[in-house]
Amino acid sequence: MNMKFQAIITLCCLNLAIQNINSQAHTEVYISGTASPSIGVIEYSIPIKGAYYEGFASKAGISPQGRFLIKLPCAQTSTIFLNIDGHEKHLMVIEPGDRVELNIVGEGDKYSFDLEGPNEAGQVLYNQLPKTLQLALSLYQDDTSSVSIQQKMTSAKRNEFSQFEKLLHSKKITKTFYDYVKADLDCYYAALQTQLLLRRLLEADYTNLATIAPSFRRVLQKTVSEYPFTQNRFLSSRWWYDYTDAYLGLELLLDQDFQPTVMGNVISYGLDHTLRFNRAKQYFQGQYLEFYLAAHLHEAGLADQNNEHLMTAFSQFKRSFKQSEYLQFIIPVYESLALKEQLAREGFSDQIKMVGGFERFNNLQEVLKPFRGKKLYVDVWATWCYPCRVEFQYIEQTRKILQKEGVEMLFISLDNEANHEGWKAMIKEYNLEGTHIRANEALKSDLANTFNRQGRIFIPWYLMVNERGEIVRSFAYKPSDFSGLERQLSAIQLKK
Repeated sequence: MNMKFQAIITLCCLNLAIQNINSQAHTEVYISGTASPSIGVIEYSIPIKGAYYEGFASKAGISPQGRFLIKLPCAQTSTIFLNIDGHEKHLMVIEPGDRVELNIVGEGDKYSFDLEGPNEAGQVLYNQLPKTLQLALSLYQDDTSSVSIQQKMTSAKRNEFSQFEKLLHSKKITKTFYDYVKADLDCYYAALQTQLLLRRLLEADYTNLATIAPSFRRVLQKTVSEYPFTQNRFLSSRWWYDYTDAYLGLELLLDQDFQPTVMGNVISYGLDHTLRFNRAKQYFQGQYLEFYLAAHLHEAGLADQNNEHLMTAFSQFKRSFKQSEYLQFIIPVYESLALKEQLAREGFSDQIKMVGGFERFNNLQEVLKPFRGKKLYVDVWATWCYPCRVEFQYIEQTRKILQKEGVEMLFISLDNEANHEGWKAMIKEYNLEGTHIRANEALKSDLANTFNRQGRIFIPWYLMVNERGEIVRSFAYKPSDFSGLERQLSAIQLKK
């Protein structure tokens, strides 16, 4: 090979390498900035192939100088979230090649985010949109008219979107950002409509299913016709999984062959994983199917729904998608489930007391009566509650604080009978020293009245009780708030 030809080959290879580097640079997003070193880490979601699911996340550390750097793959416009101390604090729309400077200021559970980068005004407005469906659903819970609900949604959507139109016209956001938000809002309202239908159906009389099913199906078909969930513009929306998961749940419940007795078995024993996955394969293919199955497996695994059907679904996913990028997030969840199953077969330590015959307690006062003469810190929780498990990470330090004041811990679980073994396994996993009971339906209802939020409970929920069995703090500080908990104990001393 002559020298001239070698030089040409070398030059071509060099150009290809430079193009590859430039290509990576244009598809990666860099988020750098400052934050208090006391924060420790920032959790952030990773948009794999543009798809958004909050469980697929990683963490970035903060240097002693208060600097952090997050580098993300980004082939298309997507949403990510940034979490501090286990609570969602900030949403961000990212585009390929973005360079963002983000300064995080605050402490405790109050933080502000000062962003410098593309679409700044749009990012601020985007964070003012609803961040959870559960909060939005509460706005429509008392409205029984589908026409009224639709009018409210249309008006809200028009108002929200008009604000982004103004930013586009004033050239404060890009057309790409604008188009993404439009698709995201469409997917949000499709998800909201579908979740409302699902909630209404679950609250309905199952014995009357054949009569009410046609009206539910008409509304569902209209929603899906207007907002087909197999659109590329929807897959990167943070609402796509909520939309499709609710849709598949409705399809199962509205199935003419899906009798109430079968429905009860599904709800009790988690058989819906197999049914749901089979139904998903009828509607989705390729990246849609892979993402949906991965997100559902992760969500169900984190909820500790450890059963044979779920483990079978996990094994099938591994065989079908051997090279899936989602496996890095799913495998640790199922390894943890296997460990919990092993723990469930082992006994409890002497410091963990399981109340026998807890089914007899029908209200909170009956629960507290045997503890007269003792001061209590009550933790109301459930195995499926992710924030509850976050707080368990601080349980050792909390125990030391309580012991100094002579306060004992009482744990009340809202888990159902179907997850009895999972409840016991999690107590062992986090070494929850103290007394444990699992609430029956009557106790759950009484707790909801005590919580006094329109018949609902938001967990984790903490109470303080004095020696006379009186609740002296209906909303005590959580375990992670050491200083607040110490101040509260010192101020009231659980005595009146």
